[in-house]
Amino acid sequence: MSSADTALLSVADAGMPWPIVALLGIATLALTALRTVIPQHSRDRLIWWQDRRRHRERLQSLQDRKAKQEE
Repeated sequence: MSSADTALLSVADAGMPWPIVALLGIATLALTALRTVIPQHSRDRLIWWQDRRRHRERLQSLQDRKAKQEE
């Protein structure tokens, strides 16, 4: 059990309303997932962002080309 899980259980035991506990749990899961998707080492992170930018530029050029064809 992670420290975030333990913290959520202690908050739930403290009598906090269940919707707030659920939102905290969802936020914790989202942040954990985000950390696993984005690399943490600076070299890997740089490569990841460069690939993402290259992908976005390629998508934009494809959308521009498609818009020109529809004209």
